[in-house]
Amino acid sequence: MYWIVPSIFILRAIGDFNYVGFFKRIKQTEFSKADPTLFSYWNTGYSNSVNK
Repeated sequence: MYWIVPSIFILRAIGDFNYVGFFKRIKQTEFSKADPTLFSYWNTGYSNSVNK
């Protein structure tokens, strides 16, 4: 049961391979430029802290 929330955040950090996440293809928008620093790294850090 405790693995559900961290899994959601890890999947969000990985992304959909187009608009969000570490492996996105579209990188010219303002959101896509801010995504790695503001959202993806925070999601992986949060999922690691919840998983402890």
